[in-house]
This record gives sequence, C-alpha cells and structure tokens, in this order.
Amino acid sequence: MLILSQNKTQIVVLENLSSIFSDASAKIRCNYNQNGGGSELARYDNREQCAYVMEYIAISYENGTKTCELPSAKQVAENMATAKAHRSNVSTSKNRHGGS
Repeated sequence: MLILSQNKTQIVVLENLSSIFSDASAKIRCNYNQNGGGSELARYDNREQCAYVMEYIAISYENGTKTCELPSAKQVAENMATAKAHRSNVSTSKNRHGGS
C-alpha cells in the first residue's frame, strides 16, 4: 500500500516501513526498514485526531486499499463530529423506540 503524506510531498511504501506511530506533539511519523531513518507524514490538532487517522490507515490496509491519502486536520475534525452525531442519533433513536 502507498501512503500519501498529508501535505502531498511524500509517497511512502508501507512495506518499506518498520513502524508508523503518533508522537506526543500530535504528528504521525514513520520509520524506514533500510536505514532506520524516519519521516513526518502528518500533523494534527490533538492525539485523538492522530488515533482516528491511525485507525483509518489500519482499515485501509485491511481492506486492500492501494493508496491511502492522509486527510487534513480539518477533514478529520469534520469526520469525527459527523461520526459522533451519528452515534448520538442512533442511541437516542433506540431509547425512543425501545431498541436494544
């Protein structure tokens, strides 16, 4: 799988990486297998957004996606807000209608 960095300046081949991780400053970084060097792939507003994107990368890999484009912080915030609103609506709907 190819990973396109958030600022679209890097394409990284997942198979050439030893790890992808988020650091304390809300950046997603990677380490390379060959030389032990690393690179920054994306910056986010907080660790919660990083966790959301890390899950997105894992799901993309599991689904056999060929290219995973890392989203902007704004896109992540919007997607997280939409998902939270959907979860809220589902639980409210279940409570109103006696669902389990």
